[in-house]
Amino acid sequence: MNFESLRASLISLLFPRCTIFVLPGGTAPRRGHATDAGLDLFVRNVCGTDFADELLPRRRTSLWDFNTLACAAPETRESFNPENIIEVEAGVFAYRLPRNESLPLGLGIAVDIPAGFSAYVQARSLTVRDPVRAHSRLEIANDSVPIDPNFHGEIWAELVNHGPEPFVLRQGMRLCQLVTPLLRARIVTNGAIRRTTGLRHAKAHGSTGLY
Repeated sequence: MNFESLRASLISLLFPRCTIFVLPGGTAPRRGHATDAGLDLFVRNVCGTDFADELLPRRRTSLWDFNTLACAAPETRESFNPENIIEVEAGVFAYRLPRNESLPLGLGIAVDIPAGFSAYVQARSLTVRDPVRAHSRLEIANDSVPIDPNFHGEIWAELVNHGPEPFVLRQGMRLCQLVTPLLRARIVTNGAIRRTTGLRHAKAHGSTGLY
């Protein structure tokens, strides 16, 4: 075995790959700079906590997809208020997230993580404090929650507005990033992801739902 083959084998052993699957309607994550620790993620929709069906493509249910003034569940008020939908220009819609409120956002990807490892959805630096929008104070509430190896549903982020004013949220915004410690990421745009079974497939990022 030559040096390059040995080096490749050691890298594969010490830093295994995780696979990132881009779901229908999602945007492939990417690094803003080659040296960035995380891959920027893009807002797909305002999502529910359950999934559209028991089969692929493992997307979460959609409360609102940014394409209309209407929403899928007008009676849902716990974390999403249809009255906050606004039309920012002709045919372009956004959501005004009030201060001290949160919203679950579907991020359009699923991941396959090797056993013994985890991944995290964390805020981008501009999300926490934007020098242009000085009033902006946003938080990803689930940024320290690990994505478990056996969880293959759509990844989501719970966005919280701590600023003094409503935050105007648009589809495709880069508010968070996927961080995969000690893992090398491979992005797949049209592959099939394994189906998760049991409680893990329907709870958060792999939680069994038990305390």
